[in-house]
Amino acid sequence: MLVTTLILCLVAQFCHAQTLTPTEQLSNELGCPSCHLGLERKLDLREKTPDLSHSGLRFNPAYLFNYLLNPTKVRQHLGRSRMPNFHFDQRESLALTLYLTTLTHVNEQWSSLLPAMHALAEKARSRSSSAETKTLLTQKLNCTQCHKLRNEGRDDSIDLASVGYRLQRAWVKQYLVAPYVYDGVKTAMPSYFYFY
Repeated sequence: MLVTTLILCLVAQFCHAQTLTPTEQLSNELGCPSCHLGLERKLDLREKTPDLSHSGLRFNPAYLFNYLLNPTKVRQHLGRSRMPNFHFDQRESLALTLYLTTLTHVNEQWSSLLPAMHALAEKARSRSSSAETKTLLTQKLNCTQCHKLRNEGRDDSIDLASVGYRLQRAWVKQYLVAPYVYDGVKTAMPSYFYFY
């Protein structure tokens, strides 16, 4: 009887720890426990947000500057969470942009793949028409199963129409070859061209 009671108590505690009230869910989605004490963190948004250790390879500086001045929702799969607006002035935004563009770290475990990824990305280079590119993205690679492209597809991730402004072309090519190099092995982004 005592063992059964102990097991039931442990199960109840475990279930309670896994259950979020609507306000706890909102607090966690917004990332409040990341900065504030007294709030229990039950969701780790860092697994879903971009790794800034290679932001100098990834983002266009003009995009970073404007985004830091006026953050907007980019990633649709984060629920209500978003980058807070810190109300930076132009000097602060420029300083952070300059700093972020110096960050070019790639995890050592993948660094040996970079030359092969670059070669494969360059080899895949082609001059496709807009219609051919759209067919590739929507029908062959099925990108619109998760991404929106000119009001088509699902809005579960990043809108592909913003990629050219936000991201550096060379980084996009390498990312498409092997997304896990930049997003980790748990990334939802499929790797169509290079497998580890």
